[in-house]
Amino acid sequence: QNILRQDLIYRRINARGVPVDARAVAGAQKIMTQEKAQVLESMKQLTGLANPNGRDQLLDWIRAQGSQMLNLQKDVVQDEIDYQTAHLGSPFGNPSNDAQRKLIIRVLEMRQTLAKTSTSKYDAMARNLCPWDNRMRDLWQFYGASRTGRVAGRVLNPADLARPRLDDPDLTVECVAEGNHEMLTTLYPEHSPLETLSWCIRASLKAPEGPLWCVADLTSIETVGLAPAVQY
Repeated sequence: QNILRQDLIYRRINARGVPVDARAVAGAQKIMTQEKAQVLESMKQLTGLANPNGRDQLLDWIRAQGSQMLNLQKDVVQDEIDYQTAHLGSPFGNPSNDAQRKLIIRVLEMRQTLAKTSTSKYDAMARNLCPWDNRMRDLWQFYGASRTGRVAGRVLNPADLARPRLDDPDLTVECVAEGNHEMLTTLYPEHSPLETLSWCIRASLKAPEGPLWCVADLTSIETVGLAPAVQY
């Protein structure tokens, strides 16, 4: 009976849905399109490739610069950036090697920007947004993990949203809602607009006028819950 009761609770949550700021979602998609186009154009100028976002073309170009990368998987790309950065200014190298290393680092960082997956959640939000009430539904699947029975996040995966690091959340979200790429870059010049957008995902979940949006973020709940059991 307890399991059935929990199932009914999540059915109610899914049926009720989560309110979303539709303007912020549309504006974020506009900014993403602009930023990715700019990054891709910069990669074309640096590499001379017709399609620098193509895996095989880019991998061949990087190897031609002297790298021995095997693939463009996320961890491999970051390891190569760290390796090239650590060898900058080596006493055994020469200035031309440093210039080549900086070029590889710059291109790989752009590749990371284009491959960023957290911002794809805006596309998922747009696809699943109900036009009648601006709500997303079916975000949770009860007993989604077959072995443990743990609830699983779907569509947006609300249990795994990027932690925001916004200096002025209200101003930032308004810039995103307007699709203002230039202002977003001005507000956070040290960060990629795509990274800033990933911090705004939580802010895109917005309560309608009147009700309050309450968040209960239970940090390290598994560890805290198991701690008393370890004592026995």
